[in-house]
This record gives sequence, structure tokens and C-alpha cells, in this order.
Amino acid sequence: MKAIKSFLVLLFISNVSVSQNLVPNPSFEIDTNCHNGYITTAVPWDAPTNGTPDLYNSCSNVVLFQAGVPTNNFGFQYAHTGNGYAGAGLFCFLTYFEYLQVKLDTDLIANRTYCASFYVSLANSSSFALKNIGMYFSNSHTFQPILSNLNFIPQIIHSGFVTDTLNWVQIKGSYTAVGGERYIIIGNFDPSTAADTIRVGPQPYMRCPYYYIDDVNVHEYSPLIDSCCTCNVSHLGVGELEDEKRKFKLYPNPNNGNMILDYKIADGQAGIISIYDVTGKLLNSHTFNSSSTSLSIDASILNAGAYYYDVKVEDKRVKADKLIIVK
Repeated sequence: MKAIKSFLVLLFISNVSVSQNLVPNPSFEIDTNCHNGYITTAVPWDAPTNGTPDLYNSCSNVVLFQAGVPTNNFGFQYAHTGNGYAGAGLFCFLTYFEYLQVKLDTDLIANRTYCASFYVSLANSSSFALKNIGMYFSNSHTFQPILSNLNFIPQIIHSGFVTDTLNWVQIKGSYTAVGGERYIIIGNFDPSTAADTIRVGPQPYMRCPYYYIDDVNVHEYSPLIDSCCTCNVSHLGVGELEDEKRKFKLYPNPNNGNMILDYKIADGQAGIISIYDVTGKLLNSHTFNSSSTSLSIDASILNAGAYYYDVKVEDKRVKADKLIIVK
């Protein structure tokens, strides 16, 4: 029996070791200069073209180019993990493309299957959303002095439109290595004539589909850890668990500025619901506690339009969603 247990322990350790994330600085937490907003300070990430993808972190306090988290030049979004994330205009002005590139910790091994994933969220300022966001594996570092698309065929691709500006959407898939792949590039590889977009916002918004990017992961497939590289794709936002979200209901939505929050929290707990405009500016907040299960909210001072709200309990974000006010 001891021999069997030892074998199982070794098997488990072996599977864990080969399933470690091969992407360095995967959630863009390492930032050598958190004030300039350039992806090159998220070492070892860089750009494979003359495009200039961006970097955001909660430590940034620069006014000229707001590179903060959750509020920045292109919108309002919490990090999926930690305090930072990247951003890129994946198809702008018909001829301008931005990409992210990083060198993996080790080469991929021929004929082995790898699970690859990353999270994206459409920036609030985008009036268009994009189709076919993907990841490309390469044996060598890429740099082309261009602003147009890279003529590569990504091995991981999301065939639908990513339109969610509130939650993080996971893009993932499986890849069987040829052998020797050491670099990944994230972006939109469709040429201008084939890039597919849909309108999601009013015309005054930025025509460029601009996406935040976080939590990049490449690891060897393990049957003990990965049930499927391509199923159960997560669309949850930061700190949001489905069982927790069901405990909080804001209604009616849309409303005229008057609404009710029904909630269930443990004895002694307290929470806060906050309302923001589309730029992330805090407009309204209301506290609640365990002495009740319902809170009436009067936000009738707000104009008709689209807003966001989030609910925090003991400083943990448990729910977030859009709020529509009509007059």
C-alpha cells in the first residue's frame, strides 16, 4: 500500500509540474515604471510591430495619460487578477493593429498538447467590437516595422464577437505543438479587408475595438487537472461567483432612478452598493447591513442613460452589472 501511495503522490506531483503556467508575468503585475503606460515596462512583454499596446496598473497616478486601474483613458475595469492588465487597439482606423508578445519560460515539446487561454474585456470607449481575437505560437521572436496586421494564422482563436464591457471573457483552446515554439502573440490577425466588427456603442465613441487583456496562460494538458481546454469557458468578472451573485438582486432594471436591492449576507456583515458612470466616476453609494434583507435606493437625480453598479460585502466585490435609467 505504501508503494501505491508513493506512486500516486509522484504521479500527482509530475502532473502539477508539467502543468505550470509557462507565461512569465501572466497578469502584468510586474511593472518597472507604473506611470508611463507602455507594455514594454511589463517585462518581458513587448510589441512585435510598431503598434504601441498599453499597460495599466492601480499604482499609476499620471494625469496626461490615465493608465490606472480601474479608471483609465479608455474606460473603467477592475483587473481580473491583481492590480494590472494590458490594453490594445486590435483593429483601428482600418489600417492600425496592436499586438502583445512574450517569450515562454520553456520551449513547447513536439506532439504534446497544451492548454492556452487569456481574458479580454471590451473598453467602454469602443463603439465597435471585434471577431476572431487569437493567439499565435512562434519558434522565434517577431518584429516587423509595420502598423498593419501580422500575416500569421493563430492556433487559438475565438470565432465570436467579444462585446462585454463589464465582465472578463475567457478565450481558450488546445494546441498540439510541432516542437520548439517559444513565443506567443495575442491580437487580431485578420487583414483589414477581412476584419469583422459590429457596432456596440454610439458614434462619438472610439471606432477602434480596444480590449483589455489579463491572465495569459499556457500549460501542458494534464488529464488530472484539465477536463477540457475548450469547454466551460468562463465569463465571470473579478471576484464574482455564481452562488454569490444569486444572493443579490437589483430591480427593476431598467428603472426611473428608484430601485430596490434584495440581498442575503451573514449576521454582522455590512456592504455597499456603488453606481458609476461609463467613465468609472463614482456617482452614488448606499450602505446596507445584516439587520435587513432589502435596501431602497433613490438615484432619481441621475439623468437617463447607461450606468454601472457593483456590490461589495466586507470589501469583496460580489456582483457587478449594467444599470439603465429611463425618464
